[in-house]
Amino acid sequence: MWWRRLFRAIDKWAPPGQRLLLVTSEGRVIGAERNEMQIIRNFIGQADNADHPQKKRYGRLEMVGPVFRPGRGG
Repeated sequence: MWWRRLFRAIDKWAPPGQRLLLVTSEGRVIGAERNEMQIIRNFIGQADNADHPQKKRYGRLEMVGPVFRPGRGG
């Protein structure tokens, strides 16, 4: 199935010890664990400006961005 190939590609391109996430134009997050969704959505709202990169720690998770969304200059 196409989504399995997508997950394998995401895992392949992620640096060791890190995970990459994709955010669709509809706001769906691909590659995230279910219990991380609220944290990810909060971070997406704060990290969409390339001029002001963000880095946040949420317990054991560390998120770095900017997060670029289609149609918003990214």
